[in-house]
Amino acid sequence: MATIHTKVGATWKEATNVFVKVSGVWKSVNNVYVRQGGVWKGFGITTVLNITINTFNYDIFVEAGSPVAAVDVVINIANGIKVGSTTTATPAMYGTANLPTGSTVVINNLGKIQGKGGDANAGTGGVALQLVATTTIDNTAGNIWGGGGGGGEGGQSRLNIADDEEPASYVYVNGGAGGGGAGLNGGTGCNVGTVTSGGAGCAGAIYQTVIGGAGGLGGAPGTNGSLGGAGSFTPNSPGGIAGKAVNLNTFTPVWTGGNNATQVRGLVS
Repeated sequence: MATIHTKVGATWKEATNVFVKVSGVWKSVNNVYVRQGGVWKGFGITTVLNITINTFNYDIFVEAGSPVAAVDVVINIANGIKVGSTTTATPAMYGTANLPTGSTVVINNLGKIQGKGGDANAGTGGVALQLVATTTIDNTAGNIWGGGGGGGEGGQSRLNIADDEEPASYVYVNGGAGGGGAGLNGGTGCNVGTVTSGGAGCAGAIYQTVIGGAGGLGGAPGTNGSLGGAGSFTPNSPGGIAGKAVNLNTFTPVWTGGNNATQVRGLVS
């Protein structure tokens, strides 16, 4: 990051504090901005955000102070710390607004950023990280995982209890519910998803000799949920779609490490 220097005599010296005279009184300056290429940008200042406790729905824009001019932000996620989400509608790390044009973000991830798991019966998994500015990601010792999709619902079966008589009289046998998708906050379902795996689906109901289709397995991190089992009357329902690992949001990340199928699970798009 650039620093501010002033010439004292014939020597350039770094300025550690900046003051401005207002109505005859010298006052300290909290932020300095310079106009570069038509964009006002914070100068000599980097906003450092350290995440040292598990958290949910981390809003980069708000945590950076809701800036109105371009800023440089560094986010350090401590070793073993988890950043998750309470809802599939909101990424684990995101911004209620993008940072102003010209801003940059650096993410040093030693922990885990993980979207919420999708709920049973084809619920979509949540996004792990949504970019809010040009971003550099060091994921060498971390994980960025999209939420797993919810397992599909089992198909319905039916039994004609009128035997060969007319009109037919049917009893309908429901299929089992799917399992929840994997997530730091797992999807709900017959069995809730865990951080590393989707929940199992339930068996279909049984009536005499007829069995409904079994529910599908919830998806692992960044993986679609499984199809529910087919019933004799209605087909199985598909599993839910996995959440993205990174929602680019028109920005292009620069990876300095950890960009592989094990540490980044889910689409980057």
